[in-house]
Amino acid sequence: MRNEKGYALIVVLIAIVVISLMSVPLVEAALNSSTQAERSEQQVLATDVRDIGIKHMRENIIDVVEGAEVADVATMAELLRTELGNETISLPQNTQVSQTFSVNAPQVNILDDRVVVTYMSNGTVGNVTEEREETLQLRLVGGTPVEETGSGSGIEELWRKVQNSESIFVNASGKYQRNDASLNGDYIFRSNTNIQNGAYVTVTGDAAILSGINLLHDSYLRINGSLYHEGSQRLMSQNPREEAEILVEKDMLLSNVRIQPQARVCVKGSVYQVQNNSFTLLTESNNSGLNKVSSCSDKLTQGKINYEGQTFSDQPGSGTPDEIEGARWVIETIDN
Repeated sequence: MRNEKGYALIVVLIAIVVISLMSVPLVEAALNSSTQAERSEQQVLATDVRDIGIKHMRENIIDVVEGAEVADVATMAELLRTELGNETISLPQNTQVSQTFSVNAPQVNILDDRVVVTYMSNGTVGNVTEEREETLQLRLVGGTPVEETGSGSGIEELWRKVQNSESIFVNASGKYQRNDASLNGDYIFRSNTNIQNGAYVTVTGDAAILSGINLLHDSYLRINGSLYHEGSQRLMSQNPREEAEILVEKDMLLSNVRIQPQARVCVKGSVYQVQNNSFTLLTESNNSGLNKVSSCSDKLTQGKINYEGQTFSDQPGSGTPDEIEGARWVIETIDN
């Protein structure tokens, strides 16, 4: 009888051990399932919070646009850069974990006749973060153009900028290759700069070249405002095709004419020379380094500054679309 009781006790102990061993993975599985369910719930919440951040920044942009009496892309772009910044906002907690979204200061660029605004929103719930990027474009529709009046070519203003270049111009020296680059504002090229391998560099404001600049292999430099060239080193470009490699939408100011024989340069406005703070209008009749063309899209003469000779005192300012009276801004979402 005692032996039977001993055997029974051993069986019970073995059963307890087996059940214990089997229950451990079951408990772990249950805990893992609970953790995964909690994380999945947080991911859903984080996505919602992220989208709240996108909507928040979008509404901020709309408020800036609707509250401003601005009818040109350059002014609107600068206004958006000034008014919009980084934001981090915590939402009221409906759960036991914190819910926060953060939106970075938007990147604001000018693309042709549009303002393009890109921003990122991060939604965080607990330890889970979801992010999303959105891009809006702003464009003017309707209205009638308003012509600019004032200081004619704006050469005096450009010269003032050059004399105060440290505080006005942004340094853009370096190497640009393959990709396009849009430099928003006024830029200066202080040291040797290479633009090559099909790169297309656009300066949306005025520009100054104080040293050598080389354009190679079907690359382009477009100045949407006016250009100052120091003249101590030549403007250099190599392009077998006939398009302008350096295109200046407004006027050009220089100390002397120094152009590489292969270079193609075209100025839509006029060309001036500065000496002792006074300005002389250059033409093909008083300077052999210039060539008059009817359009910068015509075949250009290499090794000379080709110019159209437009008078900007009688025409809308360049660099940005004309000011539009009675126009309104249309805001559209671009798929990223």
